[in-house]
Amino acid sequence: MTTTSSRSLAQWSLYALLLAAAAPLGATLVAQDTARAAPAPTGGAALLRGDVELTRAGIQADRTAIVTGYMDLTDAESEKFWPLYREYRGEAQKASDETVRFLSSLADRTTPLSDAEAKRVLSMHLIRQEQVAKLNSKYATKFLTVLPGRQVARLFQLENKMDAIVAYDLAGMVPLIGEDRSNPPQDPRN
Repeated sequence: MTTTSSRSLAQWSLYALLLAAAAPLGATLVAQDTARAAPAPTGGAALLRGDVELTRAGIQADRTAIVTGYMDLTDAESEKFWPLYREYRGEAQKASDETVRFLSSLADRTTPLSDAEAKRVLSMHLIRQEQVAKLNSKYATKFLTVLPGRQVARLFQLENKMDAIVAYDLAGMVPLIGEDRSNPPQDPRN
């Protein structure tokens, strides 16, 4: 496959993932508008969590194709890059799984967080962000031993874009801290 057709496939894969990520969002927005008129049904967090898992699975399935299409690796670079990339993705996936479990537990709460609980949640969130930053820094250094800086920067840009799609879905799953779920806020446009 040529570089141009490989990149084109990767672009279409990324566009398809963006559209797939937007579909649950649209359904969520419609559901939120409907929920304003009636109490929220039970199990909503579970349905949204399923949508998030579908988005994560779709990105994971296409991640290698997207990276392949954009990285323009030589055979020699590929030989060194892919084992390191698989190692990186294994560690990154563990961190992502931990974040999803954490956010799911927040989404499943039926009572608001106390001030002390909110402080603990904030602390845990900041620790997770530091861990991800350390992981990325660790692997950026490793990738720089096998690839030029421009390609490593491109890799992390691609990873950031794909992770942003998942983060967007995750953000919709968790209510704002202090939000009363039994009485959702009214849309000020109405």
